[in-house]
Amino acid sequence: METYRRLVEDWRHYDNLLWQIPFGTAAAVGIVLTLVYYYLHGSGTGTVTLKLGLLFILIIFVLTMMFLSIKIRYFQIERAICIEEIEQTCAKVKVPYNTKGAYSIIDKEAPFEGSVGKAIRAYHLQIILFISIIAVLIVIMITTAQQYLLTLFKMAISWPAMIVIWLLLIFICLVIIVLIIILCKLIYYSLKDI
Repeated sequence: METYRRLVEDWRHYDNLLWQIPFGTAAAVGIVLTLVYYYLHGSGTGTVTLKLGLLFILIIFVLTMMFLSIKIRYFQIERAICIEEIEQTCAKVKVPYNTKGAYSIIDKEAPFEGSVGKAIRAYHLQIILFISIIAVLIVIMITTAQQYLLTLFKMAISWPAMIVIWLLLIFICLVIIVLIIILCKLIYYSLKDI
């Protein structure tokens, strides 16, 4: 019975984390963005580089939190399977710990909710939230770089400055391509079996 209690506590803890991590991440990103764009004024090279660097770090942070959520979800699934086995073996009761297991009950008791709930799970919405945050950060990165480039093109620019500008553009494009590849793989693997 001690194992059962530990498994249930773990499952509840993971369930809480699965809701706290996405919304905590969104709040943290919002606070950092507010501070960055409130306190960092100007279009100088140092300011823009600092903004772009902080945005890149925010993207890495969001990706890390997304990976963490996926890993926690896997642990929660494992705990749910163990709990269901113990309940079925010892108590001869089957209480579903996931949406798929609850379909038969929902279809019988609440047909409308069942038809709505089968299409998408809350966990999928969390992944969509993470991807949306990353997309917004990428748009902000592009906009920040674009404003900087427009400011530079209005001034007389030396060749070394132009090389730095093009290297910055290439770097941003590479970051965006890598992030798109990572996001596509994450979407595929996280939504495939969950």
